[in-house]
Amino acid sequence: MLKVKEKEPYIILPKQRYNLSTYEPHSVMNGDFTLFVDFQLDSKAYDAEYAIIARPGMHMGIMIKKIKPDYSLLCWDYWTVGIDGQYKWNSIHIELFANQNITPNDRYFVFIQHTVGERHFKVHINSAKFKEPIILEQKYEGKLVDYSETPYNIGCGNYSKVVPKRDRLFTACTIYKLGLIGTNDYTYEQIIKFLDVTKDDVTNLSKTLFDIVFYFNFNLTNIYKIWDLSGHCNFMQKNLYIEDEETYLTDDDFYEDYANK
Repeated sequence: MLKVKEKEPYIILPKQRYNLSTYEPHSVMNGDFTLFVDFQLDSKAYDAEYAIIARPGMHMGIMIKKIKPDYSLLCWDYWTVGIDGQYKWNSIHIELFANQNITPNDRYFVFIQHTVGERHFKVHINSAKFKEPIILEQKYEGKLVDYSETPYNIGCGNYSKVVPKRDRLFTACTIYKLGLIGTNDYTYEQIIKFLDVTKDDVTNLSKTLFDIVFYFNFNLTNIYKIWDLSGHCNFMQKNLYIEDEETYLTDDDFYEDYANK
C-alpha cells in the first residue's frame, strides 16, 4: 500500500522523460478505458472536497465530498464539451450516510469503464460494508474534455500555483491498488480475480492483461518512485513540483487577478 500525506501527492506523467514508456497513458482516457482504484481516505475534516486520483484542469477523477458530518458523496466527476462549445460538469456518485455506518473514511474499491462510441460510463463501487457492488451508469452528450497533456495526480486535484486553493484538493489517503487499461473488454469480476492472482507480484506480472497501461500493487517502492508492474515504465513518483503553501495564490488573489484581466 501507499500512504499519501496531505500536500505530498504522487504523480504519473502523461509521457515519461527520455521516451521510457512503451505505452504512454496521456491519451488513453480519450477512448475506451478501464480504471480501478482500491483506496481509503485518511483526511478527517468536513466541509471539504478530496481527490483520490484526478486529471487536472476541468477535473476528471474520483472525488470525495464531505458535505456534513453525517453526509458525504463518493464521486466519479468528469467534464464534457458539446457541439455548441459549451462545457458541462458531470458526476456519477453514491451518497454516504454516517447514521447508516457508511462513512467517507471507509475503504472502497472503484471500477470505472468508459465506452467512447456510446458516450457511456459504467461505475462499480464496493466496500466491505456492502453486500454487493453498487453499479451506476451514465450517458453524456458531446465529447469528453481532452486530458491528453495532463498528469494523473494521486492525492491532489491540481498542484499548479495559478489555480484557486479550492481546486488543489490536497488529500491524505491510502492507495492499495491502482490500474489503467486501454480497453473496456474486462469485466469487474475478471479484474477482481486479476488483483488476487497478482497480489504478491513484485517486478513482473504472473498474469497480464491485454492493453494494460499501468498497474501498481505497491510491493516495490522507494522514497521517490513506485514500480509499474505493467512493464511499460509508467512509474508513479512523488510530486516534487509542490511548493510551500505561502507561495500559492489564495482564492481572493486568484479571483482579483482574474477580474482585473
